[in-house]
Amino acid sequence: MAKAELISVAFVCRHQEGIWNGVSSDQFGEQTAFRIGKGGLKGMTLSPEMVAEWIDSFPITAYISDTMQHLYPADASETRNVPRHKEEGQKRREMDADDRRRISIELSKMSHPLENQSPHLYNIANGSFAPPESQINVAESVSIGKKMVSEFRASLPSGFHATISSPLKTMENIKKGVKVGDKKIFDLETIFLRLLTIGQQRQMELALIFQYELCPIPPSLIDEYGCLRKGSKAPLAHKLCVQTARPCPPDLTIVDVSQLLYRIVWPCRGDASIIVESIKTRLSSRPGKKVLAFDKYHEISAKDHERMRRAGLGSINYDLTINTPLPKRDAIMRNKHNKLQLSKVLSTYNFGKDVTVESRSDGIFAHDEADITMISYLLMAAKSGTEVVRVLSDDTDVFVLLVYWVYRHQIQATVHMERWDLI
Repeated sequence: MAKAELISVAFVCRHQEGIWNGVSSDQFGEQTAFRIGKGGLKGMTLSPEMVAEWIDSFPITAYISDTMQHLYPADASETRNVPRHKEEGQKRREMDADDRRRISIELSKMSHPLENQSPHLYNIANGSFAPPESQINVAESVSIGKKMVSEFRASLPSGFHATISSPLKTMENIKKGVKVGDKKIFDLETIFLRLLTIGQQRQMELALIFQYELCPIPPSLIDEYGCLRKGSKAPLAHKLCVQTARPCPPDLTIVDVSQLLYRIVWPCRGDASIIVESIKTRLSSRPGKKVLAFDKYHEISAKDHERMRRAGLGSINYDLTINTPLPKRDAIMRNKHNKLQLSKVLSTYNFGKDVTVESRSDGIFAHDEADITMISYLLMAAKSGTEVVRVLSDDTDVFVLLVYWVYRHQIQATVHMERWDLI
């Protein structure tokens, strides 16, 4: 009788006690076979090897199932089983509370969506507004979803396999250009405003520029997305570089901190002191004096456009202190505000008696870019009689600047540039 009930799947089995742990008898047998035969659920259940293994283990599976029935009295009721699901356990509640705490911390770093008085949609992460003509409909997602459900139900059964495309438009979907036929038409007004802004910052004579016939979209300057085109400088560096197998030990080492931060172990939920110790360890084997050059990140910079490109749309500003747990490396290194915060924090530490920190708050050069600061230290060291200077950086811009200024000033000192990825 028990065998007939087993074959007809008339009852459920449990690997452990609890009303939520019941599985059908055939599934119980299959799970038992997997656990005994392979040590876990792995591979394809219908493979020839698995089928042969399951058949061989069927007798022991049936025996275990029958034995488990005798573990419970005949008058056992459901009240003896554990009435609580695993989702309600103490460990799961602690994990849920930790998730809510992390979400609250992340939201506290962003702008409050209801504090802004603009009638347009507002991105709480980057602070940008959706233009009224963009037709963004994220705020109507619930009504759009209900309409799609009604249309899908009306199309059944013939429309069951039809493709469902999302009609929602987010701020990320805003196009900088519209394709008309084979051509892409850009927002020329925005590009013209950029030209005016750059012209005012760089004190350009716009009247002189407009005396010449201008291409509406200069392909050498503007890419297909409407952004300034970034040229490739790697071929130039390969043409100019001369590799040295055994360079002389340097009297002065100038370090590009932005590149160094990519070559150290980034702390996992640790503070800035871990970065400081990593930098000290990385520089401990370097002889002579050392200079750590930070970018100063002034309010207005010629590199702002490139920094905005690196940051992307979802960049979040963090308020960093000495004791603040650091976020991920990309969250810091791709955001101008966050890199400035980190440089201020690192500048408060002591890196050693032979290390000079050149930052926004503590430095002798006022230029925004660390590239220019490194060249300035090189020229100052060469003028003071330093014989061997080494620059640690992976940046091609730094290499091109070194070649130019060493040639222009006819520097007699030995100058080497060493890449971090070759160390």
